[in-house]
Amino acid sequence: MTRRSAGDRIGEYVLERPLGRGSFGEVWQARHRVLDATLVAIKLPRDARALARLRDEGALSRRVESDAAVKLVGLDLEHDPPYLALQFVDGGSLRQTLEGGALPPRRALYVAQRVFSALRAAHEAKVIHRDVKPERSISMFSGFTSRWITFASCAARSAEKTRCAT
Repeated sequence: MTRRSAGDRIGEYVLERPLGRGSFGEVWQARHRVLDATLVAIKLPRDARALARLRDEGALSRRVESDAAVKLVGLDLEHDPPYLALQFVDGGSLRQTLEGGALPPRRALYVAQRVFSALRAAHEAKVIHRDVKPERSISMFSGFTSRWITFASCAARSAEKTRCAT
């Protein structure tokens, strides 16, 4: 995987800052190069296996319609490098939030309702998430909201039993 840095252009987006790195690849905050106010989270796969997961995540994310889940903004598997663009959510993961102590009951209930709402929408779209954990939920305290951020570890319920890699 080529080392990326702020200012690099990926398709119609300009990378601003890294958000995370793992076995899958990298995730960056990026801004649309023309529509300056449009922020996205860009996922860049590390290798061919991660590319297959990226394709699956894009296909499954597109099926889930819920204001409690991030929206798929773009997917370009032909670009060099290939990328997945998701709605950017500025905030910390639920895991990071909980490291500061328990949430007040009202806030905890709200976050749980948002997570369940996203998962319900996924199930209605015949998408089963196989790795539900606090790192997959982003909480934005300024807007008092929470969104489910990824469908990377999931399976599609269908006759052909399509599965995402875990």
